[in-house]
Amino acid sequence: MLCPKCHIATRKWMAWGALPKENRATVWVAAIHETHHTFFKGVLQGCLICSCIWSGIPEADIAADETDAANAIVTSGDKNLQLLKELSQRRFHAWIRAVGTLQGPSTHEEAVEKSGSQEFAYYIHRDYYYSIDRFRCSLKVSAEKVSLSKSFRLLGFANGCSIPLGLIPSQSHSRSICTSATSQLWRRWTHQCLETHAICKSLVSDHEFSPSRLIEVIADPGKADHQWRLVESNGQVTGAYVTLSHCWGTTLHTRLTGETMEDFLRGRPVSVLPKTYRDAMIVTLSLGLSYIWIDSLCIIQDDRDDWETQSTVMGLIYKHAICNIAATWADDGSRGCFSFRDSATITPTAIEFPYSGPAAALPQVYVVTRDANLGDDIESAPLNRRGWVLQERYMALRQLNFAADQVSWECAQLVASEEFPDGFPPSDSVLLNLYTVPSPKPRLSYSSELELRRAWTKLVEIYSLTNLTVFTDKMIAIAGLAMELRQRLDDVYLAGMWKKDLVRQLCWQNRSPPTSGTRYSRVDTYLAPTWSWASTPRGIRADDNFRSTNTGAVFLAEVLDATVTSRHSSGLHSFDFGAMQIRAIAAWVQVDLQVKNPSGCVQTVLGFKPAASHPTSSAFARIMNTGNSSPPFIYVIYDETTEQRAAHLGKEASALTEHDYLVVFVSATDWTAQSKRFSDVHLKGLILAPTDNEGEFVRVAMFHYSHPCEEETKPLVLAIQDRLSIPPGSFFDAPIDLSDPRLADMVQTVTVI
Repeated sequence: MLCPKCHIATRKWMAWGALPKENRATVWVAAIHETHHTFFKGVLQGCLICSCIWSGIPEADIAADETDAANAIVTSGDKNLQLLKELSQRRFHAWIRAVGTLQGPSTHEEAVEKSGSQEFAYYIHRDYYYSIDRFRCSLKVSAEKVSLSKSFRLLGFANGCSIPLGLIPSQSHSRSICTSATSQLWRRWTHQCLETHAICKSLVSDHEFSPSRLIEVIADPGKADHQWRLVESNGQVTGAYVTLSHCWGTTLHTRLTGETMEDFLRGRPVSVLPKTYRDAMIVTLSLGLSYIWIDSLCIIQDDRDDWETQSTVMGLIYKHAICNIAATWADDGSRGCFSFRDSATITPTAIEFPYSGPAAALPQVYVVTRDANLGDDIESAPLNRRGWVLQERYMALRQLNFAADQVSWECAQLVASEEFPDGFPPSDSVLLNLYTVPSPKPRLSYSSELELRRAWTKLVEIYSLTNLTVFTDKMIAIAGLAMELRQRLDDVYLAGMWKKDLVRQLCWQNRSPPTSGTRYSRVDTYLAPTWSWASTPRGIRADDNFRSTNTGAVFLAEVLDATVTSRHSSGLHSFDFGAMQIRAIAAWVQVDLQVKNPSGCVQTVLGFKPAASHPTSSAFARIMNTGNSSPPFIYVIYDETTEQRAAHLGKEASALTEHDYLVVFVSATDWTAQSKRFSDVHLKGLILAPTDNEGEFVRVAMFHYSHPCEEETKPLVLAIQDRLSIPPGSFFDAPIDLSDPRLADMVQTVTVI
């Protein structure tokens, strides 16, 4: 709901937005509250705008003793709404003492005048970054006290489209202080999916599977504390179960070890477990289930063999669960799944505005919501920065996300939240600029090979940015996803890459600055061959040629063979060697690998320098910096820092200057056809460093550049075209035969490890 003050201010905003564009004031500001007390009255009434602003006031702006007393109410676990009001009253009076009792503006002119001053104001104003369907409400005292803003949006439903029932105030859920109060809602989502979602039913595997171990939760109506015990099913189906995704954090977890095994089998009270586990067991029982799988309780943590066995099938464990419970907001096991928050901050409210005149065609009823993306609640939360969680989320058929502000649901057929309990309004029914419906839960089940490729590239880009406590878990943490995709693609898995069309995957590039000390370098331990993205410790951008078959690219390289070996029978992790034989247009050049910029990542060179000790074909003349040509600017993106590269190559960092390296051209793309640039050709490739073995190299960088494809400049593409007598304008019409003798002095065959 909106309090009377915010309701009036919002209608003023809507009236301004209905004016012809030429009649709108450049700066638009309107007062909301004249005093602190009218604002706080709105908070107690459950006003969406007032509650959102109030929730954003930093605790630091309130006296510490009052904050501690108020927090004691919350941490006691009592979820009564009266305690929410008592908490707010304590915080409000302490806040008043901190900021004083200055009066706010009472007129539009005064609000405009004072909104940029150091004087106190509650005001509604235009958000300059958005259009008229978004507005911002701000609270401002002196800069050192409080200054915060919250954005809101107006969902205007197109004529003929009814407002979803969940957005009508009379149908909204009652106000609550904790996400645990929404159990009825998450039960409805789960049962609705199990019973009515045809798409989700089609994704259920016919193959029976059960984890080797499960935790049985035993409810005792006569006792306040439930019991739990470890059950060894040995792969035999015990019953429907849920799984838990969580951050271990720094808390000392109760863990299954060889020593605690017997104790776990006998059973223990739930109270001995971390709060996240206790909350997850409450959710389990609320869904009418008795079994849950939790990694630290179901994998023998001091048995490496058991850990590898269970980790390899972890994808199947999550895939066959009824639902995955995600403690999204918690960065530690002591925090729990449930969070304390005021549900008024996530309760949309309808507002009528009967437009007339030229604006009569606009919707007559709008819904006011906070301008927040569900993806922000989930993607940016502590849980989804953890590497293992990506596989868990992708493989689970259904997921309950317990975020800081609300509980949400994800499955293949429905994305819903406390804010939009019946699902988000379809985009074609909402008249809002930049409005998008959240995507269905990410998964690897698609109708075509191309869609699976796109899903994989998106997955590895996200995964490469996550964190792993133990960096050697990098490949095993996505082994379940790799197994799933290997079956669907009927392809050979090569340490994060795929053998089919491997040449389309080679030009991945780093996109995040390298770190020193916090992550591994290639020399620390072997994870994957250097031609795989999995060998680098940094976030990557995948090769666009793999995610799309319509890039207009002609390949200047071909993979003759590629293999990896693994210490594990699955071939999905624990790799110890990999080699790729590649034939390509290639040239020896001089490269200064000692990058001077702070990130140690990217440098721009004006053409390549010809190698000092290797002859270079005249066909490469136009990309070489010989002092009498106009070479292109070439962007070189390194895989590691200067220090890491030096260690990997067995050299001192100061020695990484003016050495000969092999530049391998992988693809040429006609950007003219894609209307990206006029008459430009975009070339991508790799820079390889020789090892001590003849004909053997390691990847050290990726490069790319564009060059005007003009007859008089004779760049590399036209040189190849001349050699092969390709008619003008036909270079991109057919593949290049790299075995053609006319290209012999331009082509090299090498092994990359």
